[in-house]
Amino acid sequence: MAYAIIRSGGKQFRVEEGATIRLPLMNKDAGDKVELEALVVESADGVKIGTPLVEGARIAATVVDHGRGEKLIVFKKKRRKQYKRTQGHREDKGRRGKFISVYPADAAAAAVPDATSAVAV
Repeated sequence: MAYAIIRSGGKQFRVEEGATIRLPLMNKDAGDKVELEALVVESADGVKIGTPLVEGARIAATVVDHGRGEKLIVFKKKRRKQYKRTQGHREDKGRRGKFISVYPADAAAAAVPDATSAVAV
């Protein structure tokens, strides 16, 4: 099973073909196709590590939906000083991406499958 490590929003994710993961927020709409940067690609030939990116490797994904993370509570307190502060926020966790293709560098010339074949989860 081929996998790749991609970079999106300053974070790294391990992806496989057909996997659905939550990525940081991108300016894309649901159903749009995205190409992501590959840092490491593993295939039948072995592992290829980029410096920093793997040349010729293409990772195609389809945006499935938008979402937000769970609510986080930030609570500050200083004992014996009558100081308490509560603040909450929700991060835009971005969109789930359904990865429709993971192409290693030697198979980069192959055609990218149609993005409409991805199914929302």
